[in-house]
This record gives sequence, structure tokens and C-alpha cells, in this order.
Amino acid sequence: EANTELQDLKKRSGRTVKILNNMKKRLSGLTSEAKFLEDEIKERKAMLAKTEHDISKVVEERDIARKEHRKLRAQSRRTTEIPQIVDYVGTKAQEYTLEAQKKNWERKVELAETAAKRIR
Repeated sequence: EANTELQDLKKRSGRTVKILNNMKKRLSGLTSEAKFLEDEIKERKAMLAKTEHDISKVVEERDIARKEHRKLRAQSRRTTEIPQIVDYVGTKAQEYTLEAQKKNWERKVELAETAAKRIR
């Protein structure tokens, strides 16, 4: 009877050790998963912080761009008449014509002065 009781205790002990080993494996798996999840949380928090920083930077840049846009729009309203390209080309052509006329008159004046010197 003592032998039977001893064998029964050994069986129970074996089952308990087996259950304990299974629980240890499970605990180890859960611990490594928890570590992985903690690292993932840290990484995502860092990404969130960076994204929030980027968002605030973009908002600042947007505000600056809006101010610049308003300033340029007000400036363009102040300059009521911007010369057209056709006007510019016409003005340049007129300038070249006047320059040519000026040179002609200078030559004529030079010739007249030369003629006046000969007469004297």
C-alpha cells in the first residue's frame, strides 16, 4: 500500500512538473511578447511626437505663406497698372527710332558746322 501511495505521488509530481514547465514556457512567450509590444509602443510614441512636431512646423510655414500671399496680393492691388508686353515692345521700337533720328540730326549738325567753317 505504501508503494501504491508512493507511485501515486510520483505521478502527481510528474504531472505537476509538466504543468509547471508548460506554464514557464507560456510565461516566457508572454514576457517576450510584452517586451515586443513595449518596444512597439515606444517606437510609435516617438513617431507620434515627430509627426506632431512636423505638423506644427507645417502649420507655421502655412501661416507664413498666407501672410506673404496677403502681402503680395495687397502689393499687386496697389500697382494698378502693369505695363503690357505689347506696350513695352512698342516703347522699345520708338526708342530705337528716336535714337536713329538723333544720330541723323547729329550728322546733319556736324555737316552744317563743317560747311559753316568752310564758309568763314
